[in-house]
Amino acid sequence: MFEEERHAFLVGGRLGADGVPFSDLSTVKAAVEGGARWFDAWMGLSDGYERLAMETVSASQVSVGEWLWLSAMSAHAAQLYWFEDEDEKRFAEARRVELYRRASSSLCPPAIEVMIDAPRELARAGPDPVKKVRAFLRYPTNERDRKWPCVILLGGLDSTKEESRLFEELCLVRGVATCTFDGPGQGETAHDVPLGARFDTWVSAAVSALLTIESINPDGIGVVGRSLGGTYALQAAGYEPRLKACLAWSPLVSGRSFSRLPAGVRRTFEYACGGVSADVAERVATSLIDSVAEIASIECPTLISHGARDRIVPYEDQVSLNQPSGSVVESVIQPNGGHCCHNIAPTVRPQLADWITLQLKEVANA
Repeated sequence: MFEEERHAFLVGGRLGADGVPFSDLSTVKAAVEGGARWFDAWMGLSDGYERLAMETVSASQVSVGEWLWLSAMSAHAAQLYWFEDEDEKRFAEARRVELYRRASSSLCPPAIEVMIDAPRELARAGPDPVKKVRAFLRYPTNERDRKWPCVILLGGLDSTKEESRLFEELCLVRGVATCTFDGPGQGETAHDVPLGARFDTWVSAAVSALLTIESINPDGIGVVGRSLGGTYALQAAGYEPRLKACLAWSPLVSGRSFSRLPAGVRRTFEYACGGVSADVAERVATSLIDSVAEIASIECPTLISHGARDRIVPYEDQVSLNQPSGSVVESVIQPNGGHCCHNIAPTVRPQLADWITLQLKEVANA
């Protein structure tokens, strides 16, 4: 089930672009081709990295943080499209969250845990209302006597806050702080608040939390989202006036394209919506995703980046986001890029980081 689509994670660039070592991709590829289960191959790597972190006597805290993060990323990879056993999938999800939490203080720079007040009207799923959502804040340096611009990073349908580390660091070295969290249908929030709620109120809650932190510049907050997170970023930019810039990285454009999505993506939608049927997931996607409508309300500088060879977002959907000359929204299509341009990440990601950090630093210093 979904073997071909999982194989694409090993060769299509996403996991490697997000920091999974080439040797790990090769190890899993060989193991799976030799008959091992995808889940077992990745969880074996996760266990190995955790042992390194816990048992290497001479290890520095930097090494411990690196190994725990790689352990978290291996657990994350294990659960991708793993619907053969949903108990195993949930185990890997919980392991990813816990391993990253343990790694956070040893990352360079560290990831500082902060809590975001969940939007009251949306946090009603599950047996108890969700009141707080965990987020991680990272500063370019340890200086706290200055006010940093900050970008809120949004994951996609199956990408989570733990997976954004390398793009965070592209922003950090350019002088902009980062904030990551999981919203409806994502990561550790998903099982309490499934996909289906509008995301702009969650981004607004994150902005409100950042405004209470003295070392964050209130005039330099922006948002970046990838894949479905790019859709959310456009949505937030249109409805949250405190955002000063928006980068949408291969956003899904129209929920009406749901039936054309790869089977693994459609199944992930069902899971993220709370284990619903395909028909219900399609209705959720159709009602939730309309990027053409979202950009009509955007007033802050916005860049939309797509890849012409994207197998998830149809090319005609990408073209529909082109705006008239003079608009604040700019759309760029990379001719050789796949979904999120993972296959050409070393070329595209630094350019995206350049654009969003320049926008935020300019407005913050105005």
